[in-house]
Amino acid sequence: MGEAMSALRDTVTNRAENAKEKIGYHIRDLPNDTVLLAPETWAGEEQEIATASEEANRLQEQLFLLEKLERHFDNPSGPNLLEVLAALRDQGRLWLDLPETGPDLSPPSQVF
Repeated sequence: MGEAMSALRDTVTNRAENAKEKIGYHIRDLPNDTVLLAPETWAGEEQEIATASEEANRLQEQLFLLEKLERHFDNPSGPNLLEVLAALRDQGRLWLDLPETGPDLSPPSQVF
């Protein structure tokens, strides 16, 4: 029985050493700027990632809004900037709900 326990201990020790060695190889292969975090810090990092992801989504929505407005006002013979800004302030949300109908990108008639 003692020999079996000793053999089992050796087997487990060898496997652990082999796993340690493999992990060491992988760690050495990582780029120099890689940051390794302890498992107890993962929850905090996941929260930061979630917060950053929410912020990225919010910024993406703002970018979509600005691109939509840019397409809407892409009219070289259209109103001047002051008229556009005043109309945007007063009617911007309403215009965003209007369906896009085709290649005519002129501002709605309320702007003129």
